[in-house]
Amino acid sequence: MNEALANLIQLHELEQELAHEGGTACLRDQIDHIRTQLPAELLRQFDQLVRHGHLPVALLSKSGACGSCHLQLTPADVLRFRIVQDQILTCPQCGCFLYAFALRENEARTRVSDRTARRPRKAMGQSEHRL
Repeated sequence: MNEALANLIQLHELEQELAHEGGTACLRDQIDHIRTQLPAELLRQFDQLVRHGHLPVALLSKSGACGSCHLQLTPADVLRFRIVQDQILTCPQCGCFLYAFALRENEARTRVSDRTARRPRKAMGQSEHRL
C-alpha cells in the first residue's frame, strides 16, 4: 500500500478517535506528526472532504462500490483500483480516497484452481447408499 495512503487512513482513524473521545496531547501530537508527512495537496483535499461532511477515506468494496457514496464503479475502474499500488486513487463521484486490498498472486491462483478442480468420478454401479 502507498505510504501516503496509509498515512491518510491513519489520520482519518485518529481524527475520528479525537472527535469521539476528546483529545489528549499524545493523540494530537500523533495527528500533527502524520499531517507533516503528507503532501500539501493530499492534505488540502482530505481537509476539504472532512469540512464538507464527507468520508475522506473509504474501502473499495468487493463488489466494486465506493465505501463512502456507494457508487458502483465500472469493471475497468475496479480492476485499475485493485492493481495500481503506487498511486492514490479517488472516487469519481464523491472524491474520497479509495483503497482496496489486492489479492496476492498465489491466493488468486488458489481460488481459480479450487473452482476448476474436478471431483473424482465414481465408477459405474457404485452407490452412495450405506446399509
